[in-house]
Amino acid sequence: MKKAKHFGIKELVSRACYEKVGESAWQFFDGKAIDTLDWFREKIGLPITVNDWAWGGQYQHRGFRWDDCAIGASKSAHKEGKAFDFSVKGMTDNEVKDWIEENESELPYRIRIEEEDTNAKVHFDTRRLDTDAEKIKYFRP
Repeated sequence: MKKAKHFGIKELVSRACYEKVGESAWQFFDGKAIDTLDWFREKIGLPITVNDWAWGGQYQHRGFRWDDCAIGASKSAHKEGKAFDFSVKGMTDNEVKDWIEENESELPYRIRIEEEDTNAKVHFDTRRLDTDAEKIKYFRP
């Protein structure tokens, strides 16, 4: 069971998930996704928000999602513990994506990034990437 170095479990699961299983929710995450999220935090050097519901914020479905969660696609990588949506304090999502491209060679694993121009979040996942040559693959939801 992999745990993040820079994030608590409440930042990565919904309130309902935390209330049901607490700290054992770490079992739901893919180690590559956790390592990549920690890498972002270490390298970018700015606060990163996945979920903030525990502190009165609006986000609670940007990390792991239960199978019956109505948010997102039915086969979402979030439901496999292989995806995160996040925002970086002081940066737009496009600035974060540009930063990721500039630092692509240092990524610990290959990732998929959602091509969406919302300036609200960046989505990355570590699903279905074993055969891709590039470190970053873009996709449209």
